[in-house]
Amino acid sequence: MAATGVQPSLKQQEDMWRAFFDTYNKLTEHCFVDCIHNFTTKKVTKSETLCTTNCLKKYYEVSHRITQKVSEYEVAKLSGFNP
Repeated sequence: MAATGVQPSLKQQEDMWRAFFDTYNKLTEHCFVDCIHNFTTKKVTKSETLCTTNCLKKYYEVSHRITQKVSEYEVAKLSGFNP
């Protein structure tokens, strides 16, 4: 946005932050529910750490791939090509 000189409005900024935190909260809850099962100790086990790391890594990779595909689609749409 800075390259075009157009600044997002306060409402747009709030919407972006809200979307970010909604995604963050959903991801945190999903990985926590899937990976954390033992509440008898306050220490996080190695298996829980590995599980959450894998969960976050997979989410990141999928998000990156989706972003890449959406970008490719937008470029194709702008060039007049309909996939």
